[in-house]
Amino acid sequence: LYLIAGSLMISAQVDAATPQFIPSSFHFDDYVNGWNQVLQARTFLNSVIFVVFAVGIQWALCISGGLAITKMRFRGRTAITTVFAISLFIPIVTTVIPTFVVTNEFGLINTYPGLIIPIAAQTGFGTLLFRQYIVTMPQELFDAARMDGAGWWLLLRRLVVPLAKPATAAY
Repeated sequence: LYLIAGSLMISAQVDAATPQFIPSSFHFDDYVNGWNQVLQARTFLNSVIFVVFAVGIQWALCISGGLAITKMRFRGRTAITTVFAISLFIPIVTTVIPTFVVTNEFGLINTYPGLIIPIAAQTGFGTLLFRQYIVTMPQELFDAARMDGAGWWLLLRRLVVPLAKPATAAY
């Protein structure tokens, strides 16, 4: 509460020897200046671009990977699931320097792809989350869609994505 009250005070009231908890008059200049800085600088647009693309790409990789690991039959899917599970035990701090080195080697420093790709590639948790959710879906739904001629992409788009809204919300 004091932080909010202090943000509405002038500097002399904040710096006074005896603190005031209620401003004598309300000043919104700091908020106006802050929003002007955000809107004039490209920081807000950069944040929107980063979040939309990083989350969108990561979600698409996770939900399609969860479907592939769960419903497609291929050699090594248990090993892939194990690798995703083991990746959850690696502290993110230990990957910061190698990620920077690789990003630098590809010449992606100070670019949108250099910001987005390393974050979007961290799909271990999301893939396992969607895998676990897709396991709970009735196999009969998938069998019926396959009988109607649905391929994997149509299954993903028309069956898994709509039914996985709770998992998407949790993600």
